[in-house]
Amino acid sequence: MNIVESQAHNKLPRMLPGFHILIMLVFVCIPFGESLQAFFGGFTPAKVLVPILFIYLFSIQTTNLKLHPLSILYLSFIVLTLPSLVTGEGYAGIALSLIGYFFLLQILYPVGISFKKIKDLINAYLLGLTLVGFMTLQIFITGFDPGTIIGKPFIEFWFGVPIVSGTSNNQNGFATLFIIGVPFAFAFLLNSKNRIEKFAYFLCFCIVSITLLLTFSRSAIGGSIFACIVVHHHLNNSSTFSLKLIIKLATVLLTIVFFGSVFYLLIDFFVSDASSSETNFSSNKELSGGYRTMVLLPMLSIVAENPLMGVGFGNVKPMMEAKTGLYINSHNTPFGIAMDYGLLALIFFISTIGFAVRDYCRGIRLLRNSNNRLIISALLSSLGAMCFHALFHEIYIHIMLWTLVAMGPVVLRAAKFS
Repeated sequence: MNIVESQAHNKLPRMLPGFHILIMLVFVCIPFGESLQAFFGGFTPAKVLVPILFIYLFSIQTTNLKLHPLSILYLSFIVLTLPSLVTGEGYAGIALSLIGYFFLLQILYPVGISFKKIKDLINAYLLGLTLVGFMTLQIFITGFDPGTIIGKPFIEFWFGVPIVSGTSNNQNGFATLFIIGVPFAFAFLLNSKNRIEKFAYFLCFCIVSITLLLTFSRSAIGGSIFACIVVHHHLNNSSTFSLKLIIKLATVLLTIVFFGSVFYLLIDFFVSDASSSETNFSSNKELSGGYRTMVLLPMLSIVAENPLMGVGFGNVKPMMEAKTGLYINSHNTPFGIAMDYGLLALIFFISTIGFAVRDYCRGIRLLRNSNNRLIISALLSSLGAMCFHALFHEIYIHIMLWTLVAMGPVVLRAAKFS
């Protein structure tokens, strides 16, 4: 810890040594998702420890409370969701999660006194993710599915293809956990100083990447590839928005579109019997994409008819069924928020993420140390990957989305202290 970090540390209230360890425990357990929740009767370390840690932090900062810089924006988003939440159905879980993430923002802010603490949290999440990935991949070797113990198998078969739904009991939900693990592992691999460290992070990178690929979530796979390109860009560059990076991302996007189609056709060729079924894996993926395109205009009309407060949580599916004949939600986070809660809530949601991105970019520009710059880049690119994934799925109540948002001001604070 340098002199500036030491002075910043001295200004903070003295916390118990276990405070940081308990936060790390929360992040180790997050990848175990619904499996852990089912095993402990609905409770998880995040649900139990985050409120407790917030109460402890509040009790020692009563005279000098330092709120997370994004607190006002985030609270505004919560306030704007409440009228629609309470008039909807089954809103309690969503409301409690959103309030819990406000507590999460507060307990993560003190982490910004040190890049070491930031790295500890990322490594804790990577450890949990690698363990879950290993538990999933071993199924293909041993045949034992740990999920069957709680009645939620990790692997299901669609049209003869094994689809990994993992600890989330949903392939896209499971992919959301891994989409950020790939750039995390890639950044630490680039930062590794010795052979043992390189091997450990290379193994982690392989396990996390292969598990993500087996979810067949196209938006998650594409987002993680884009994130790794951004991380590699920041290896020798402190500017985030550059023509060189845009050209790289555009080239990779075209490559993914081309080889993605070839990949799905190859899967159909090897695992499907065209004579026995009119439906195959690739046509199912095309149908899924077609639904998303078809519901675009009906979603716009719902937003136009209810611009301020939305239609209320839980009411979108019946309205979509009346307009399209399909009982589905938006499969798009911005549209989902706009329809459920209104455009004002969407504005504050986007603004909160936008200010986090601004702080990430400022932190990257401040740093001359490429190792620390790659850590910030991994967090920033992971947030970008999740935002890309969010265009195809509703993930605004996912804990890792708000963790990445919270870390924007945290890494800027660490960059100023370093």
